Amino acid sequence: MPTKDDIQRLVHLIEAKSPRLTPDTPSPAMIGPELLNRANKAITHPIRAVLFDVYGTLFVSGSGDVGSALNKSRPEPFEKAYKQTGWEIINQAEFSSHAPERFFELIQEEHERLKLSGNTAPEVDIVQIFKTLTDELIRKSFISREPNANPDSDDFLLHKLSILFEILTNPAYPMPNLLNFLHQVVQKNIHFGIVSNAQFYTPLLFEAFLGRTPSLLGFDPALCIWSYRAGKAKPDPSVFDAPLFALENNYGIHPEDCLYLGNDMLNDIWSAYQNGMHTVLFAGDNRSLRTRENDERCRGLLPDSMIFNLPALLESVHFSSFQL
Repeated sequence: MPTKDDIQRLVHLIEAKSPRLTPDTPSPAMIGPELLNRANKAITHPIRAVLFDVYGTLFVSGSGDVGSALNKSRPEPFEKAYKQTGWEIINQAEFSSHAPERFFELIQEEHERLKLSGNTAPEVDIVQIFKTLTDELIRKSFISREPNANPDSDDFLLHKLSILFEILTNPAYPMPNLLNFLHQVVQKNIHFGIVSNAQFYTPLLFEAFLGRTPSLLGFDPALCIWSYRAGKAKPDPSVFDAPLFALENNYGIHPEDCLYLGNDMLNDIWSAYQNGMHTVLFAGDNRSLRTRENDERCRGLLPDSMIFNLPALLESVHFSSFQL
C-alpha cells in the first residue's frame, strides 16, 4: 500500500489529469417497458442503510465498471502510462505488440489461479499485475528507466503507473450533484457504505474530485468493500458478506432493511437480491447502464425501483434514521 505521502501525491496526480476527464452531462438511458414501470417506484419498507456502487452510479464511467472498457489491441495507453511514469521505451515495436497482450494474459492467469480455490468471480490487484509486467519488460529490454527520472520508490511508481493507465482507459467524473447528494444522505441519519468492483485508486476519486475521503463524506469504513482487497468481485453475492455482517453485528440492521444502488442488473441488482436486500437500478447514464437481458440470472428479475438521477433516490425511498 502507498504511504500517506504517496497517496497524497496520487491524489494530486488525479487532480492534475482531471481536465482531460471531461465532465460530460450523462444522458438518461433508453429503457424497455418492464423496467420503465419501476421508474421512481416508492419503496415503503423502512430503509436503515444504503450501499452504493461506484462506477456508473456515483461516478460517470464509460465502461460502467473498473477496467472493463479496455481494448486489448490498443498499445497507446500502455505507451503513454509508462512514458509519463519515467520509463523509456527502447524497442517500440516489441513493446507495443507485447505489453497489451501480456497484460491481459497476466490478468487471466491470476483469475484462473484464484478460481482453483473456488473463487467464482476473482479480482486481481492491478499493481501486482503491473509489477509482473514491468519486470518482464525490463528483462526483455523493451523499457529502461530514463536517465533523469525521479528516483521514486518502485512501490510508488507502480501505483503511479496504474493510476495513469486507468485515467487513460477509463476516465471517471462525479455524477451531477454528487457532493450535495451525499450531504443529503448524511442528513437522513442512515448508515451507508460502498460495495464496488474497484482498485486502490477508486477511493481516491472521492478526495480528488470532492475534496474529502469516503469516510469524511460519511461512508462507514466497516461498510465499504473494495474488490481488489477482497480478492473477489461482483456478481459474486458473497462480496456483500462483510458489510451485511457489520450492519447486523454493529447496528442490528438486517439485509431486508438495507438497499443497494447500482447501474448493472447482474453485478448490482442480482447479487444484492441474492442477499435479500432491496435494490434500486441507476439508469442515469446510457453509457454505463447494463440491463443484461441475455443473462439467465437476470431474466424476470426486476429492481424494486429505478431512478434517472441521484436525488431521486431520496424521494422514492422511505428512510428510517438512527438516533444520534
